[in-house]
Amino acid sequence: MTRSGMLRTAVFVLLAMSLAGNFFTIGYLAHRWQSGPNVLSMALAARYSPEVQRAFREVLRENRSTVRAALAELRTARDAQEALARQHPVDEVAMRAAMARVRTKTAGLQSILQDYLMMALRNAEPPAKDDRKTTG
Repeated sequence: MTRSGMLRTAVFVLLAMSLAGNFFTIGYLAHRWQSGPNVLSMALAARYSPEVQRAFREVLRENRSTVRAALAELRTARDAQEALARQHPVDEVAMRAAMARVRTKTAGLQSILQDYLMMALRNAEPPAKDDRKTTG
């Protein structure tokens, strides 16, 4: 096997491993999104107040169809990329275009969720302050 052939094989193996990891992660998140506790809410739990978490869940409920549509578009783009990865020989131009579509759909989903987080931050009621003065 020539050096360029080995390099191409190595790149293909790394790409396949990366794709497998990405597919697993997105599939896991999509499954958790549709059933059981919300992964996004659990991620918020460590970083934001309960008020923001509550507001974010409310915004997600109100906009569930938009988020699901963005997830479906991302899933479709990843499926197309996976199909191209199975072709031999790999069409590098088509694969790079598919990768760009996946990046675009990923960025779109992230943008939607960040917009919803901003809405939640604006809508969250601040925690009630304890106005009692302590005496020593």
